[in-house]
Amino acid sequence: MANPCRRCGECLSRCIYLRLTRDEAAIEMRRLDEGRPTPHLDRKCISCMACNAFCPHGADPYDRILHHLYARYLSHGLPSRMRFMLPTEATSFRTEVLKTLPADEKALVQQWASNEPRGEMLYPSCNLIISSFLTQSGIFDDLTIAGSLELCCGEMYYRMGLFDLTRSFADRLTAYYADKSIKRMIFVCPACYNMFAHILPEQFGARFDFPRIFYLDYLRERMERGALTFPEPLSGKVVIHDSCQGRVLGPEFMDQVRDLLRQIGLTPVEARYAREEGLCCGIAAGAPRQSVMDLVKVSTWAHNEYGHSSGEQVATYCAGCFLTLGATGMLLPGGRPVTHLLALLAKAMGRPVEDRLDARARALLLGIVRHALPRYLSFDRFWIK
Repeated sequence: MANPCRRCGECLSRCIYLRLTRDEAAIEMRRLDEGRPTPHLDRKCISCMACNAFCPHGADPYDRILHHLYARYLSHGLPSRMRFMLPTEATSFRTEVLKTLPADEKALVQQWASNEPRGEMLYPSCNLIISSFLTQSGIFDDLTIAGSLELCCGEMYYRMGLFDLTRSFADRLTAYYADKSIKRMIFVCPACYNMFAHILPEQFGARFDFPRIFYLDYLRERMERGALTFPEPLSGKVVIHDSCQGRVLGPEFMDQVRDLLRQIGLTPVEARYAREEGLCCGIAAGAPRQSVMDLVKVSTWAHNEYGHSSGEQVATYCAGCFLTLGATGMLLPGGRPVTHLLALLAKAMGRPVEDRLDARARALLLGIVRHALPRYLSFDRFWIK
């Protein structure tokens, strides 16, 4: 198939992180397609997917950026500091946080791991697994929650351009779910939803014979039939943080979040950079150069921008963004508090969940300090087998 890219420069020139002119963007795309070094992308791309939302021709610039990262991985491998940041490693930022969970959440996570996927089920992403307290309002009591860290969707590997690894996740998940009696799978994590609904089947050959929907659709269905109500409406302004996946899932997807916030009494406000041109929480920024410093830099900018908005708190619908912004927010004095949409819904239902973000954020930061930072100056590289 012919490359539909016209090298108009629209995709990269609109990126708030690259800051390129159209001519510079066009040159960068040409270098990318020719397999040559890309000075701007190599130094400043944060793997946020926004370029796909900007492209007017469906040329999928993000996929070409990922192929560039894949070629670099095959040639140079990954720095040793990255082992701790890979979710499927025996010791990772996920497993270290799991060790610190209070007894009630440990029991909950163990139950999810032992449950058989069936019927109407919720897929617990790795980010939800380490923030399982968000599910305790009863909002998902009609669903079977089944899964564990071992059933990772592979999104982090995909964002690093590790295509062989991503394909192995597609194959493993296809085989695992092939004989399960699943009526429908609901996703709380937009990254996992996009992987299961689009990326794994469309790019890596995964096959799932059950419908897949995001939890906002599930909630809307329950509201329409009167099974979900909000008797204690909230008030105030919240500044919206959209996930990277929300950008590519489209305007209607992002509109649902704002509509739901209004229905529970809140006023959603937009930061200076919002929606398709919105801010990354920082976690994607660690992927291209495998740098925690990039993550902190990008996340700090997001906090600063949100601090200049009229929102009283930052609201996100992604547990990964929730944890990342929560962790970096602890390093910054006077920032806006961060909350998850599920926590806001729980309050409006009259069944608030205990806010345990600070404890999770501390555990995440401590794990990085202990396991990733000591390897930061190492020149050792590795390839994932």
